Amino acid sequence: MKNAMMVIQYHLMVVLNANINVLMVVIYVTKENVYQDMFIKQCDDGNIIPFDGCYECQIQCQIGHEYINQQCVSICGDRITSNNEDCDDGNSIEFDGCHLCKYSCPLNCQICYQGECIVCDNHYELIDSGQCQIQNLINDLQCNDYNDFPNDGCYNSQIEQHWICQTISQISECTYSLNPQIIVTYLNMASNIQYVKISFNQEVKILTDILLSQSIKTQILEVSSDDQIINVQIIYEAGHQIAFVEYILEIEIFKLLDFKPILEITLNQQVVNINEVAINPNSYYLTLKNPTYLDELQSDLAQKLLQINKSIIYSLGAIGLMSLLLGFSSIFLNILTVLQYYSYLRYINLEFPSNLMIYFEIGDLLTMQPLLDVIHFQDLLNFFSDDQSFQQSYGKFQFYKLNADLLQNIQTQMLQFLLMGLLFIIPLNYFKRIVYYKIFTQSFFEKISCKQLQKKDCIFKFYKIFYTFMKRLISWDDLLTYQGFRQILIINGWDLVFKTLLFIQSANALNFKDIIQIILALLILFTYFLIIIQSCNQSQSKNQRLLNLLFGDKFEIFNLIRIIYFFVILIFCQREKIIQIIMISSSCLFSLTLIYCYRDTFENKNLIVQLVIEIIVFIFTLTSIIYIQEFSMGEELKIIFGWFHIAILSIGTIVQFLVIIYEKLKKASNIESLSDKKLKQHKNNSHLILHEASKRIVIQQS
Repeated sequence: MKNAMMVIQYHLMVVLNANINVLMVVIYVTKENVYQDMFIKQCDDGNIIPFDGCYECQIQCQIGHEYINQQCVSICGDRITSNNEDCDDGNSIEFDGCHLCKYSCPLNCQICYQGECIVCDNHYELIDSGQCQIQNLINDLQCNDYNDFPNDGCYNSQIEQHWICQTISQISECTYSLNPQIIVTYLNMASNIQYVKISFNQEVKILTDILLSQSIKTQILEVSSDDQIINVQIIYEAGHQIAFVEYILEIEIFKLLDFKPILEITLNQQVVNINEVAINPNSYYLTLKNPTYLDELQSDLAQKLLQINKSIIYSLGAIGLMSLLLGFSSIFLNILTVLQYYSYLRYINLEFPSNLMIYFEIGDLLTMQPLLDVIHFQDLLNFFSDDQSFQQSYGKFQFYKLNADLLQNIQTQMLQFLLMGLLFIIPLNYFKRIVYYKIFTQSFFEKISCKQLQKKDCIFKFYKIFYTFMKRLISWDDLLTYQGFRQILIINGWDLVFKTLLFIQSANALNFKDIIQIILALLILFTYFLIIIQSCNQSQSKNQRLLNLLFGDKFEIFNLIRIIYFFVILIFCQREKIIQIIMISSSCLFSLTLIYCYRDTFENKNLIVQLVIEIIVFIFTLTSIIYIQEFSMGEELKIIFGWFHIAILSIGTIVQFLVIIYEKLKKASNIESLSDKKLKQHKNNSHLILHEASKRIVIQQS
């Protein structure tokens, strides 16, 4: 045949890519030419069926797959669902039931099966097409921002916490706004009345006409209503305008409890801030302190003991002032030391029971503030400066609302130095001239002699006392000397040292006024330090120097050192209650040891008073450890110890009062026992008094 072709096949075996394949060489022979072709035989399944894995000796993948990198790979997006594909819709649209050849839930669907939604998200409903659409419920629809993103203010058609939303043109615009919070703060407790402050961290307002103070419900849980009284004191009332609001609760429980009471506060109306965001929740709880309730009998007894001690203190004060006017400053100083020592014990940072707190009210008597108020001394200071700043203190000083401002506190001392200045303006020489030339004239002494001749001893004694008093009075010009200035500083030692150290501890700013006060405080402390050093250097021998330092000058320097040490512990150890108690007790024990070792240097009356006072303060301080809250002692036991402490503290003032009365009676008895000869000698010495008047000098009376 013309076009006949002869085909000769040769089979060779070759190795390609580590696979054994058949290399077939086909030679086509025609009339004109001989053609040769060569191809790789990849497979041979013995049939010519396509898409069964091998076709025309070549590997052929199933429909929907392509042979890539010697393996069949499914093609996503060809609308053919292969074995490893869930679905293939030929697109990449999200939330249409099939995405990336995998089933996907429609938008806003919570549970679905093979792309069909079964359960929709909250506030969405399932429709016939298997999709979720928003519910057509206006009441449940709070907002709509047309997205499903959280933390943008609107999520699932609900306004999220701390957000406010407004719908404008069917789209919600949300703004972040914190909810206002109520702040419940425990302040303090005084005389069984506990104080709690209610305030808010933002400016708030109310939406009704009912006052918020009238809609605040307060109660003590597990305490009957008959055993509790809670009063609301309005500091800043809430209204329809945005403002800061504050209330003070006064809580009193009329029974002792063996558990700490819990205060419940409920706001019975809505309180909102400037963005109309309401407070949530409306109920709050606060743990109070155990009440220190005294029944009527106990309260009356405490008041009676207080009045008795007040009477004793008034009597001691009168004796002390009279002694000071007559020139016996040591008696006044000893009385003042004891009374002030007692008054500062209340500043030990312990929670004393109510009966002891009532007793400590005697400390209010030992102040010059009533006198300053009577003479309007504060108005005089305000004339030069309108500064009436209050510097906050801390601890027990804050409880008693003590002002730590030094310039405000030293008004008493400023008044004293003002009076001393007036002595320069109106010299005492003019007063002496009046006394000697207008009162103590020759006729005055002739009257004295006449009364004596008439045996009117009472009148004679009165004249004699009057003469002695005037002589002491005109000797007050000694205050203008260094010794007088030193004596004034020692008398004011308790007050000045306390106020100075309190300011130093509380100072927290560095403005011009505080710098002036710091310089003044350091100057005061340096002055007292010089007084101590000078007293120490007055004696030459070591033993005499020690005795003079401790007990010289009628114990003034000894008391001054004790004052400074006592106040350092009292002021700077407020937060360390146990350390404060131990150090004060140790100070008392050390003082007792010194007093006993050098008892020969004391007068009997001073020895008795000093020993009694130090023993009492030592016992009081050491046993006050029972009042430490961490020890959790029952209130009944604390009240019992309160009576014990009132008793021992009262003993101290009574002993001092009796010692002074005894000394006065003893002195009066000695005067009565003077012989007639001694009395006659006093009468005949009137010419010396007359000579004294003419020379305008003061001589010591025999």
